[in-house]
Amino acid sequence: MIDEVCVIVSVGFSAGSYRSAIESFRKFYRNVTVLIVSNVTKESVMEEIESFALQHPHSTNTIFFPRKISYGEALHEAINKVNHQFIFFMDHGTQTRSGRYLEEMTKLLASSDSIYGAGKILLSERRGKEIATLDERFMMIKRKEYHRLSPFEGNTNIMTKNFLDATAHGLELRNFPIQQYLSYKEYSSGTITKRVGSFIEKLGL
Repeated sequence: MIDEVCVIVSVGFSAGSYRSAIESFRKFYRNVTVLIVSNVTKESVMEEIESFALQHPHSTNTIFFPRKISYGEALHEAINKVNHQFIFFMDHGTQTRSGRYLEEMTKLLASSDSIYGAGKILLSERRGKEIATLDERFMMIKRKEYHRLSPFEGNTNIMTKNFLDATAHGLELRNFPIQQYLSYKEYSSGTITKRVGSFIEKLGL
């Protein structure tokens, strides 16, 4: 089932640490498809990304946007261009320490039609009710189900509306101990909860 996974890595205003993130991933997954999505319009950076992708020409693809678009819109356009059953989103600053997580996550998602996504669950509270989303830095979703829901959008809380829509459709998000396999910079949980809660409040939920 691992051949049904596409990994999307977004590169922002500079090439930054994406090389290290993908190189550490390739130590465990040499043949899994990686799609580098770049919002960088600087020619030298675009050439660097293309050169890096050529190191694994059969399993690494790139998408460049001719204009600046939001992070959410970039991911949405990337999802529209792949046909894999499962999509794993990997932050460009992530380091892979061990393998097997893609296998375990696809197994979890395939175990039930009602499971939409898996990763690190983030919770916020609204009117006494807990709202669950996934940490966007390292998570997996089912592509087919994504297209039934509100698209990713904007530059902050880009996936929150999508996850709320998933819940409304009776789909589940499952917690997965991804931090056992990847290292990353820790966010302030309070900041995340505040941001998510604020967005939910704007939606009037």
